[in-house]
Amino acid sequence: MGRKTTRRLFLGMPLSDEVRDSLMRDMARLAKLVPERSVGWVPEANLHLTLKFLGEVDEERVGRLSIGLSEKCSAWGVMASALHEGVVLFPGARRPRVVAAGVEGGDRLLHLAARLELWAEKEGFPREKRAFRPHITIGRVRKGGGPFPELSGGRITPLAFALDRVTLYESRLTPKGAQYIACGSVGLAP
Repeated sequence: MGRKTTRRLFLGMPLSDEVRDSLMRDMARLAKLVPERSVGWVPEANLHLTLKFLGEVDEERVGRLSIGLSEKCSAWGVMASALHEGVVLFPGARRPRVVAAGVEGGDRLLHLAARLELWAEKEGFPREKRAFRPHITIGRVRKGGGPFPELSGGRITPLAFALDRVTLYESRLTPKGAQYIACGSVGLAP
């Protein structure tokens, strides 16, 4: 019998060109505040808002997960959102591992994330240990980097935008970094 094939999956919300362009300008400015190569900045094509990391999933489950995602999200409405002005550092400013742009999406975004968390748990995925904090990862601190007091006072350009789609992504790890491929996507109701 052959070995099972798995995919590394997560649920996320893609961003408009306008939001990605704005974040790329912010990252170029923020990169000048820290030592060169201390932060791996996220490529424009990979910018998104993560709702739930699923992990390694058997290939044969991907189609069923896409259908379930559609059932959970298709009646959900488009959400007004905005980028926060300040840089967010996870887990904190003293020893940051992730550089992010905070996202304000109101209760509807929090409810959607909670709904998807429950659905994923029913599908057999472990519950997240930390509370959902809407953000867009823009950089990962490389080993030995930080703390960066300059980044904790860094600025993200405030920008209002709409979140209008939930996507099941596959994360393929390559020598040049992660590549995100949409396995299924659900447009939210207008």
